[in-house]
Amino acid sequence: MIASSSRSLLSAIKSFDEVDEDENIYEKIKAISHGMKGVLLNMGQHEWADFAREIEKAANAGESRDYKEMVRQLRKGVQDIFSISQL
Repeated sequence: MIASSSRSLLSAIKSFDEVDEDENIYEKIKAISHGMKGVLLNMGQHEWADFAREIEKAANAGESRDYKEMVRQLRKGVQDIFSISQL
């Protein structure tokens, strides 16, 4: 289950790289971050789940933020989890 969750998290983070500026960017970011929040909560990563929640709320409100930077921070923070998906 842990390896599967790690793969799900990695997939969600990679999905951010595929968000096109021409699309409904806020809806896409909101959906991706909502999914990440759930995976992180299931993994016991409450601090990072809160950060994903912050991304989700900002996107839901249509706030102009540096989402790429926020996701970069999240990716760096959970980097150790990705090694689990290699098992």
